[in-house]
Parts: sequence; C-alpha cells; structure tokens
Amino acid sequence: MSIQAVRARRLDLLPLMDCVFLVLAVFFYLILFMVEHHGIDLELPAGETTRQNFQPFITVSVDAAGALFVEGEAVSLDGLAAAVKQHRADPEAQIYVSADEKSTYADVARVLDTLRSGGVEHASLELAPAGG
Repeated sequence: MSIQAVRARRLDLLPLMDCVFLVLAVFFYLILFMVEHHGIDLELPAGETTRQNFQPFITVSVDAAGALFVEGEAVSLDGLAAAVKQHRADPEAQIYVSADEKSTYADVARVLDTLRSGGVEHASLELAPAGG
C-alpha cells in the first residue's frame, strides 16, 4: 500500500473538534445567563461580598417609589407577610429583599420589620456584584 493511499483514507477530525468546541463555548456562555430572577427590574446597590445563591428563595422587591412586590406581584405592606407565606412552599426557602438603590432606608426597614413580625426569622438583602 502506498503512502498516498493511506493519506486518502485518513479521517480528518479537526473540523469536528472545532464544531464541538464551538458548541461547548456557546453552551457555557448561555449557561451564565440562565439565572432565575424572581423580582422586578431594579438598580441594586453593589457589594464586594456578594455571592450567587442556588437554594430556593423568594424575592421581596422595593422599587424606587417604595412600592412592594413579592415574586413580581404587587402587594401592600399589610399583606406582605401573607403573600410571602403563600409563596413559601419550601420552608427552607430563603427570603431576599431587593431594594432599588434609590429607595429609602425607611422603606427597607419597614419591609424587614413586617417580615419579622410575620414570622420570617431570616431575610437577606440582595446586592449586585461590585463592578457589574
């Protein structure tokens, strides 16, 4: 068998590998944007110690005007605790309070106080990652 015959039968895997790496790169790029967002669109203040949560959670949002939302649904301050309990199917679900950076400290304090008096022991503040 001649060398030319061996080269003619050789399977070139380089284009296949390029396609596989391209699909992997697209997959990894898209997976970064598959973060579930429960609240409304807000301008969150940034923090240096933020980290991503992969546990079940419920988002309580306070917009710049002081309006309240639980999982994107508008609620009043009086109905806040009941709305959180309604959405809290998993008792281990964490409560995240996300407040627009233009909302007042008093609005956020009222939300935290209402949650605490409604039986929510732990609520965390949601922050945007620093520099992004």
